[in-house]
Amino acid sequence: MKHIIMVKFKDDIDNIDEIIDEIEVLFNKSVSIQGVSKVEIHQNIIHLPKRYDLMIVINMEKNSLLYFDNSDIHHIWKEKYGKYLSSKVIFDY
Repeated sequence: MKHIIMVKFKDDIDNIDEIIDEIEVLFNKSVSIQGVSKVEIHQNIIHLPKRYDLMIVINMEKNSLLYFDNSDIHHIWKEKYGKYLSSKVIFDY
C-alpha cells in the first residue's frame, strides 16, 4: 500500500527548504519500521495558492500502518513539524 501525506506550509515560514531537508531525513528512517519498504519525498515545483508544498509517499504493507503511527518518527513529525503546516491531507491506497 502507499501512505501519502500532502502538506501545505504556513505562508510565514521562511526556511521551507531547510525544514523539508529535515523532514526527508526523518522520514527516510521509516524504512527501519517493519513492513515499510520505501519512502519518497516530492517537493512541489509550481507555487500557486491552492497547491500543496510537499508530498511524502511511504510504501508499506497495509498492516504496517499501525507500526508507523506508533513510531517515534511519526510522533516527532507531528510534534516538531506540525506547527509549520497550514493543512495536511492523508490518502492511502
